[in-house]
Amino acid sequence: MKNYLSEYTVETPIGKLRISVLKDKINNISFVEDSTNSNDFSTLLPIMKKAIRQLEEYFNGERKNFDLVLNLSRGTEFQSSVWKAAIKIPYGEVRTYAQIARDIGNPLAYRAVANALASNPFVIVVPCHRVVSKKGIGGFSAGVWRKKWLLSLENMEEDVHDNKTFRRAQAYKRRS
Repeated sequence: MKNYLSEYTVETPIGKLRISVLKDKINNISFVEDSTNSNDFSTLLPIMKKAIRQLEEYFNGERKNFDLVLNLSRGTEFQSSVWKAAIKIPYGEVRTYAQIARDIGNPLAYRAVANALASNPFVIVVPCHRVVSKKGIGGFSAGVWRKKWLLSLENMEEDVHDNKTFRRAQAYKRRS
């Protein structure tokens, strides 16, 4: 397989997503303001078509988990461990930054966890929108309004707006 970067932009209900593939792995999925496609869909690599299809299924409420090969080596070892922990959060559930820090064996690193999630190059697929602060929804590099929208898609809107999110995260803590 050629060693080149291929990109394609898809429209979603909350903005344009640019998907980048390097070799046989997803290298980046991020929101962009303006982008046009130079590639015809029919000429895209199979992994690119798979990513587009899975994102469309997610936004249509038909997909809860992604089955894509991600280039997690883009981040540091710590960032990769945080991204892997975020991938394990089930659809429709949330965790706090502190819980992720504990899950990766570094319980005092909750701020570093937040920073690692802010630099997540695989928005939605690595569901950093499912990670919240103890005091509420927390931040989101693509905009808090998008985080709220994604949580709403996953049937958590009411929980976020009347602060049940933290209680859900606490219930997870008691189960684990």
